[in-house]
Order: sequence, then structure tokens, then C-alpha cells
Amino acid sequence: MNTDAYLAVVRPVNYYDGGEYIWGTGTCFFVKYQDDAYLVTAEHVLSTSSADLSKLHVWLENSKSCVNFNGSWRYSRVVDFREENEDLVVLRVSRRSAHYDRIMQSAIHIPRQVFIASQLNVGERIDVCGYPSATKEYDGLDVTFTDELLFRGGVYSGATNELYKVCCSPSNHVLGGMSGSPVFLNKNGLALLVGLLVAASDDGRFMHFLPVEHVISLIAKVPKYSPLISGCSE
Repeated sequence: MNTDAYLAVVRPVNYYDGGEYIWGTGTCFFVKYQDDAYLVTAEHVLSTSSADLSKLHVWLENSKSCVNFNGSWRYSRVVDFREENEDLVVLRVSRRSAHYDRIMQSAIHIPRQVFIASQLNVGERIDVCGYPSATKEYDGLDVTFTDELLFRGGVYSGATNELYKVCCSPSNHVLGGMSGSPVFLNKNGLALLVGLLVAASDDGRFMHFLPVEHVISLIAKVPKYSPLISGCSE
């Protein structure tokens, strides 16, 4: 995918309660499976905010439109580092969301754009992209975001207890907002989804991700029909 394609798929996760600030808590991305679109992120991206899901805002690229959700499923709530292998949540995008067709067109296709993480070889090139910035001042008029995606590249170095590790060069960026970012394998000129970022070392030299197999497994558990739980109108 080119940069514009990533911007359409990978979005910041924000909470907004009508005040002067928008709280950024992480990154998410869209996937499509069969006839539905889903938003995927790390569970702690949602659970660490003091705002509830009704305040969750995922704005589309260059738009004042937000995504609506009406079904979710998650692993156990994360309480400490030992449970990072359960740090995943999937939300079904409501067909009533603004620009739903646009989301479906840009979302990562499962299984066509996926590479099963358990088949990775040590030393293969891995890329992560997300939004490292956090809280933003809100002027009450323009809620479009101009944040530039941060791309972090490294090599796959193995897995322990369902956590997959990527070794990178040190980074000066604060990577807290990168949680929930998609992780890609670069193979034969293609970017194939292999997982979801859940942790990074303070210096950015190591990143840990959950395998895409977990994402696929959870999608099957998301309710098809349930009340809207979040979103905003244009």
C-alpha cells in the first residue's frame, strides 16, 4: 500500500466529551471479512481511558465523519504485562456509518492481504505504522487530523507465549500512541498483515505484537446485530 492507502486504513483512536481537548489513546485499523468491516485495536487502548465507549471517536481521513460500531468482542481485560497476549478487541463497523462503502473499499482484506504469523521466519522484514501523538486541543470547528503516520521498520526475531517480537533501531519518538497499530510483513513488494502491536520498549528497539490469527478468531465471535455503542454524525 502507498501512504494514502495507509491513511485510509490506519486511524487514531480518540475520546471526546465535548470539552476543549481530544484525548488520543492509540491506533486502530480496518479489516474486512466476508461482507462486513471491522475495527481492530489493542484492548488497553480502550480500557485505559476514563471516558466510556459512547465517547469513542474514530474520525475518517480528511473528514468530520466518525465510525459507528454495533458489536464487539474482546479477550480478558488487561491488568498487567503478563496478559498482553490477550490485549485485543474487535468492533464491527455499523453499516449505518458514514462512508461505509469507502471503509469497505480501503480495509485490509482477510484472508487475501494476510500472512499467518506462525509461518514467519526469523530475520524477515516487518513494518509497523501508527500515530504516536496523544492529546490534541480542539477548536470546536475542525475535527480533521493532519497527524503524519509514523512508520517503524525492523526484523522479526521470534515468538514467546503468543507474543511476537520485532527488533528495530532506537527511536526518539514516544511510541505510546502506537498501541493497536497494524503490523505488516513486506514480502515480494506486498504489505501483508501479520498482527497487531501491543507493546514497545522505551527506546523503541523492541516491539511486541499479537498474531493475526487471534484477530481472525475474534471476528467470528462479534455479534452481527446489537445496538449502536459509539460514533458521531457528520
